[in-house]
Amino acid sequence: MPRPDHATFTLPACLDLDAIDTVRDWLLPAIEAGDAVLDAGEVDRAYTNSLVMLLAARADAARRGHFLQIVNPSPAFADAAGHLGLGAHFTEHSGS
Repeated sequence: MPRPDHATFTLPACLDLDAIDTVRDWLLPAIEAGDAVLDAGEVDRAYTNSLVMLLAARADAARRGHFLQIVNPSPAFADAAGHLGLGAHFTEHSGS
């Protein structure tokens, strides 16, 4: 569970190659500094490379001793993760 002073970011509706740069630019310094939470409630489309980047970011956060949590997954986000066999990585637990 993230500490109370975590950083929060709302993922864009379309989590594609264009959007992933914005997410990465926010996420890298956030997980270097501490815990981070991504709200996936507004995601209408999520592309494979975006989901893989989020998994890599979670692993990076864990290596740094920080926590990356994805909360409020929209049906589209959950479906995209599920189709790739990644659903458990985004729903079972929120840690590393």
